[in-house]
Amino acid sequence: MKLPALVAGLLCFGSFPVAGQVGAFPGNSGPRSCSLVDLTHSDTFDDAAWLAAYDTQAGRIRSLHLEALMGATAGKEYGVGERQREAGVLLDLERPDRIRVTGALPAMSSRGFEMASDGKEFRLLIPENGTKRFFIGPADSRAASQNPRENLRPEPFLNALLWRDGKLLKLSATKRMGSGDRTLTVELPKNRSGVESAEIDWDRVHGVVRSLTVYDAAGTMISQATYSDWAMVDASPEESAGGGCFPRQVQVLEPAQHYEVTLRILRVLFHANVPQSAFHPSPPPGVPVVPVLGPAVNDTR
Repeated sequence: MKLPALVAGLLCFGSFPVAGQVGAFPGNSGPRSCSLVDLTHSDTFDDAAWLAAYDTQAGRIRSLHLEALMGATAGKEYGVGERQREAGVLLDLERPDRIRVTGALPAMSSRGFEMASDGKEFRLLIPENGTKRFFIGPADSRAASQNPRENLRPEPFLNALLWRDGKLLKLSATKRMGSGDRTLTVELPKNRSGVESAEIDWDRVHGVVRSLTVYDAAGTMISQATYSDWAMVDASPEESAGGGCFPRQVQVLEPAQHYEVTLRILRVLFHANVPQSAFHPSPPPGVPVVPVLGPAVNDTR
C-alpha cells in the first residue's frame, strides 16, 4: 500500500527517534488486558448482543486524549525508503466529530504537522519543501488535489477512534469468518458524508473488536481500522466516570488516497477536558493560508 507524500513529508520533516522514546510520554501504569464483553457468557451471544457491546463501547467515550507514535510504510518514490518511520503525535477527539492531531518538531517549539476539525471546518498544516502551508475548508470537502499532501482528511481517524452507534441491517446476513470471529454488518447514523454502513469484525475468543470497516452509501470503502493490544486505560482525574478498555495499536487504512498509518498508543485518557478552541487552531505567523473548496453540488457523499 502506497503512502501519500503528506504523511511521508511529515515523517521526513521531523521524526522523533523511536528507541528509548517511550519515556517521553508517561504511559498508564501497568497495562492490563481487557474485554468488551463478559467472556463467561459470550458463547450464548447472538448478533444483537455483540452489537450492544459495540454500542456500549461507542457510548462510553465522550472525549479522548491520546499520546502516540505514528508510523507509516513509505515507498522509495517518496524518498524515505521502504522502512517504518515513527513520529510523536498528540490526538484530541470529542464527540461527535471534533479532532486535532498535532506532530511537533523535536528541536523546535513550533508545530510541524497539524490536522484539525471542529465538525464544520477542517484545518491542515503541512510541511512543503522545507516550509509550511495551512489549508482551510469545509469538513466535508473532497480530497481532489493533484498534490497528495493536501488530501489528508479527518474522517478516517474519526471513524477509527470515535465509533458511532450501529443498527443491524435487516437484509444483510451476519458473516462468520471462523470459529473465533464474528462479523456484523450495520447501518451507521447520518453524518456530513451521508448514510454509511460498517462491518464490525469481532474476536470472540478475547471479546474485542478486531477491525471496523466503514462504507459510503454506494458501498465504497471509506476507511478501515484494525485494532490490537486492548488494555484498560484511565479516565481524566476531573471526571467521576471511570476509564475503560481501549486498543494500544490502531492501524488506519484509507484506500482512496492510498495511505496506511499505524498509531502505537503510549497513553490514553478518557473524558479529557479539551477546550473548543483546540479544534479551531490558527495558522502559525507567516504561514500562507490556502482555501479548499467544498464538495460538488452533485456529490452524493
